[in-house]
Amino acid sequence: MKAINEEADLIKIAFVSNEDMRSLYDLETKWQEANIQSDEDKLTFYNQNFSKISVETIFIYIIASVAVIVKSIIKRDKEEITQIVERERYGHVSWYKKMALKFQFGEDVSNDYSEDSSFAETDTYAVIDESKQIIKYAHAEDGLSSVLLKIAKGGNEQLSPLSEEEFGAFRAYINRVKPGGVVVDVINSLPDKLYLKLIVYYNPLILNIDGKLLGTDIEPARIAVTDFLKSIEFNGEFVGMKLVDVVQKVEGIEIVEITEAKQQHGSYPIEDIDVRYTPYSGYMELAFLDIDYIPNGRV
Repeated sequence: MKAINEEADLIKIAFVSNEDMRSLYDLETKWQEANIQSDEDKLTFYNQNFSKISVETIFIYIIASVAVIVKSIIKRDKEEITQIVERERYGHVSWYKKMALKFQFGEDVSNDYSEDSSFAETDTYAVIDESKQIIKYAHAEDGLSSVLLKIAKGGNEQLSPLSEEEFGAFRAYINRVKPGGVVVDVINSLPDKLYLKLIVYYNPLILNIDGKLLGTDIEPARIAVTDFLKSIEFNGEFVGMKLVDVVQKVEGIEIVEITEAKQQHGSYPIEDIDVRYTPYSGYMELAFLDIDYIPNGRV
């Protein structure tokens, strides 16, 4: 509604600024007497001479509403077109992600894909065979002096690195399709490990001392943690506060506190996670989860 009001104000200003319109409504004398100096003065002049329910004002608001809708559509279309151009542009970082996902293990790049081609995705392979597209997750970003490309294969939320043979073929592929002179650092690693310790204050009318729903073997807090980690997109951040928010929404859980959050990549030392962490490999696995359940004292 604010956008419509602002658009309507602009139309009102243009309306009274037009000498022919003022003459039509016999407003020229009032206009001269009002000593109009600014757009604010013009808007005040319009509102003093036309009521909110006048035909003119109603038509202005109809036109303003249509204008806002049209501008919104144009803006949306422009953003979508810009995104498409950015994704498809040869050599743009998002282009590397797209090309990584199109890699077909055990198949040579099409002869049509050459320095004289348009580098279109249809030129990459003569026949697109999704069964050979082993890379299911990819992320590309600008590094200090190279393009950093993270990849992983797998499905059903079970991610894993490419085998040595698969990775060798992919390196040959990316070197074949990338722009000349560009260094591409490919990260094909085991998942980063996540270590968590939580304190959960629970409602004893719903959960038992082991954090399980009364009369069942279901431990909802642990399920919520694992589901949260699965929901993080590839190369997405782990944010402790977001995890707390998710677990606290579970029935029977009233307060959650993260007492320890650590991460480890490969054989590097285990390090604390202060607020957030983006995994080096692009994804994580829960290596350790300890939950200390405490009945909420208010019950």
